[in-house]
Amino acid sequence: MSRFWSFCRHTVWRGLHWGFKFPFYVRMLIGVFLIVLGFFGILPILGFWMIPLGILLIGTALPWTSDRIKHWMATVEPEIRTHKN
Repeated sequence: MSRFWSFCRHTVWRGLHWGFKFPFYVRMLIGVFLIVLGFFGILPILGFWMIPLGILLIGTALPWTSDRIKHWMATVEPEIRTHKN
């Protein structure tokens, strides 16, 4: 696997691992906030990158998607642990 995709998977995994530490309502609130601010992507600092991040954060709060996300995280974790050492 290329170094770029390995870096991307590691970054997404770390963000999701961090995001699951918050309660349901906080993840939903931050996700909606990021999506709304993402629509102001023409402004500096705010950008369209906030929309997928908000969707992913909301996905961690919904039961039917959080299970799939946790499964993906479990499959990626061994790769991350081996590259860390």
